[in-house]
This record gives sequence, C-alpha cells and structure tokens, in this order.
Amino acid sequence: MLIERLSIINCWSGGGKGSGYQRIIEKRYEKLAVKPVIRFTAPEGPNTAFNLGKSAVREGFEEIHVAGGDGTFNLVFSGMMASNVPLGQLPTLSFMQAGTGNNFAKNLGVPKSPIQALQVAETGQPIKLDFGRLILKNEERYFLNVASFGFDAWIAQVAQRFRGKYQFLPKESHYLLAALGEIIKGMRAFRISVNGGDPKELLLVAVTNGPTYGAIFRIAPGADLRDGLLDVCCIDRVGQMKALKDITRLLRGTHVNLPEVAMSQVSSLTISSDELLPCEIDGEVLPAEKEYKIEIIPQGLKALVPPMPLGA
Repeated sequence: MLIERLSIINCWSGGGKGSGYQRIIEKRYEKLAVKPVIRFTAPEGPNTAFNLGKSAVREGFEEIHVAGGDGTFNLVFSGMMASNVPLGQLPTLSFMQAGTGNNFAKNLGVPKSPIQALQVAETGQPIKLDFGRLILKNEERYFLNVASFGFDAWIAQVAQRFRGKYQFLPKESHYLLAALGEIIKGMRAFRISVNGGDPKELLLVAVTNGPTYGAIFRIAPGADLRDGLLDVCCIDRVGQMKALKDITRLLRGTHVNLPEVAMSQVSSLTISSDELLPCEIDGEVLPAEKEYKIEIIPQGLKALVPPMPLGA
C-alpha cells in the first residue's frame, strides 16, 4: 500500500527552478498509477511553507516530500512543530535539492538528481535526526542545520541580494562572493559572551547541527546530525589579509586548529551581547536581539535518507 505522501514545492527556490519539479514528480507517480498530492508554496497567505507544513500534519499525511532549499525545509518543519502534535507522531520528511545552498539535504546524502531524490522518498532508510531550538525574547524558532551570529548573519543577508542581482552566477558561489566582498570592504566584530563568560571581540559564532553551511563551507567538519550535540565555532577578530587566508581553509574544513578559532560541542548554550547581534537560521536572517538561548532536540526529526547516509 502506498503511504499517504504530500509533496510541497517551492517554485521560487534556486532562482525559480523549483517549478520544474512538478512535472518530474507527476511523471514519477504516473508509473505507479497514483495521482500525487502536490501543493505549492506562496509568499503569503494559507500556502506559505510554514502553513503547508502545519496543515499537512493536521490532515494526517504520513510523509512530506519537500522540494526547496534550506529555508523551505526549515519553514515546513517549523509549521509541523506549530501543529502541537507530539514529535513521535509528526510525519516523516524527505527532501529534494531545489534551493541555493541545499546544505541540509547534502549533509544527509540526498542525491542532487530529482529522480534519485524521489527514489529516496519511496525506498529510503528511515532515521531520526537532531534539530536545534532557538529561544528568543518573544518566540521560539527551530533550525535544521545552523544558527549563526555576527558577521555570518550579515553575510547571509548580503548573499540574498546576490541571488537576486547575479542569477547568472553559480548558486553555490553567492555566499562566498558576499563574504569576500564584505571582508574587502572591512569586517565588523561584535562583543559576544558565550554562556555568561567575559565578552570577546568575535567575528562570528556558528552553532551547527550539520558540518556545512553557506553551500560550500565546512564550518564544523566533525558535526554529526545524530549525536545529540551542537558544534560551536567561534572566530576571533582578525585582519583583512588573515581573513582572506582563513576563508580558503573554511572551504576545506582545515580551520579548526587555527589560534583564532575555538571549536566545542554542547547540548545547549546562551549567546549574548550588549548590542543588537545579527542572527540567521538556515539562511533566514532574523530581527537582531541581544540574547539567544540555543539547545539541541535529540532525534526529534524523522527523515528518509539513502541506504548509507551521513558518511556511514
């Protein structure tokens, strides 16, 4: 018996390429003699990715297949969480790389090919994954891959403008080009305190569930989506030339032993500043606050992955 599955497609993902996935999904289901249930996200109203995730839970779908990028995955899952259904009863998720960075899907080993990604949705291995909770002054937010603070969050905002202005460039390059541009123009550091410690002049604090972000940066090469821990990378203020050298090491994940880099693993932490501190989760820039509490929710997300996921 075919499991009741909903496909949610973000038509605007990846510079508008998401719309092409409808026919791919329909053709795949034609072979199974089943009419697929497909819904498209909208920027506002009842069909936002958040609302579609929320309504899918209440309608009783057993699986949700999401075609989009990190931001779409985040919003669909956040909508699922807003349904107030216990974690163990939430639908199983599967993913299709239709966004700009696709960090979360890549970290899971989901193939880039849409056909192969659909095969994972049909016959993949079910596993349980960690996710992060970000506690703000007036709300809670969730992240699947990363929450970052300081220079990182500013770069995410610049990268969003790059995507709209330079669509002819490879989509994986937007974050790198934004980072290089801002380093050349001059970097701002922030006085940040971690877990109530003395404030330090830091460029960024990246709190990650998975090993990569920004499409190509291996910010936490040892991160594991199933270990019940968050990987934290703090980078001290450095000069422009040093930052340009360091960024090449971030691409390879060889920055972890640099003297200006501190790596740690935690189950929860508090990040604070005496000034408004920029923040982004899974590529979405949030309104800046002065304090953030972050914690891991172990094995709270059910997903379908290829038979040997996560480098196993």
